[in-house]
Amino acid sequence: LSGRVQRANSGELLASQDSLHALAKDTGGNTVFNTNSLEPGLGRALKETSTYYLLAWKPDREAVRSSKFRRLEVKVVGKANLTLQVRRGFFDREPDLAESAKPAKKETEQTQIKSPEAELRKVMLNPYPDRDIPVSLSLSYLNTPTRGPVLSTAMQAPNEFFSFGPVNGRQTAVVAIAGTVFDDRGNAGAVFNNRITIDAPSIEAAREGPDLTYGYPVYLGPGLYQVRVGVRDEKTGRTGTAHAWIEIPNPGQLALSSLLLGGRTKSAINNASAIPLDGSAPVDLSITHNFSATQYLRFAVFVYNAALAPADSKPDVAVQVHLVRDGQPVVTTALKRVSIENISDLDRIPYAAEISLAGLPAGQYLLQVTAVDRVAKRSASQQTRFEIQ
Repeated sequence: LSGRVQRANSGELLASQDSLHALAKDTGGNTVFNTNSLEPGLGRALKETSTYYLLAWKPDREAVRSSKFRRLEVKVVGKANLTLQVRRGFFDREPDLAESAKPAKKETEQTQIKSPEAELRKVMLNPYPDRDIPVSLSLSYLNTPTRGPVLSTAMQAPNEFFSFGPVNGRQTAVVAIAGTVFDDRGNAGAVFNNRITIDAPSIEAAREGPDLTYGYPVYLGPGLYQVRVGVRDEKTGRTGTAHAWIEIPNPGQLALSSLLLGGRTKSAINNASAIPLDGSAPVDLSITHNFSATQYLRFAVFVYNAALAPADSKPDVAVQVHLVRDGQPVVTTALKRVSIENISDLDRIPYAAEISLAGLPAGQYLLQVTAVDRVAKRSASQQTRFEIQ
């Protein structure tokens, strides 16, 4: 049980840092986590802020009147090799309610009596996640052949944070689940909710059993999205929420799917060598992205819309993998050509690999995978964070 609580606390620490990471990314900055050495982060910050450009503009009147998320995008023409750091955008201030539009006092008192689902959704809209119950959230994007982009939301919460009680000779807990997908203008789109009953022969069995896991897919168009999820223990009223962002690229351009991570305890495969996606080496996908140094980190990704060579009408794609800790690379692989043998859909080329975590110190890491289209002379990258405990 202590190990599970430790993992839950670790997941809570990661989730508590998500808002800081999102704040830094949305405002054009970087984050430095879990290190006693301030020199690398401060040195990089001083270097990046020593030279900068101040850009300003005045929104038109229609933009001022409306209350939307204003997305900012800055490009340097003819300098594709430069990396720009700029805030993603800003929210307009919500307009004040006119005095005549404010609800009467009696009506306000009546609306204060809300359903448990409404209370949970109210907590989900808070600026910072509620960690009374630690919730791990993983967002992944895939491009399906028949219906296009699908956003998969996977959430997980430890069973030991739920309240169990005897029902018909078994220990039972009831958990409400809710989630909302917002676009980059702050408009709510897909909404999901469910009520899940967890039961086991004993409290010990319930706490040692699989953690509560829930997934929800939704088909979306290209764009930037935020997903907010929450859980609520119906017996105690305790809640937990999580927030995350994901961007779905435009169709037709070279792009990578989200990185799907899992852990293996034994392998005979060399670091970052291509391995099949046929299930011959089973691995459980991880929502929390927590691993141990005794495991092999396995990832899978799809390369979309690679160009076809005129000579043989086949793509030529190579992949390079980076592991980064505290802004410093710890593992970098050579470019490796992606095999297209037995691949029928060349618009969606799968690639998987695994890397031994042995010898790597505990802490947070960044996994970055870059695909190079050697026909079109283009590249695309995807990255995700994980932790070695």
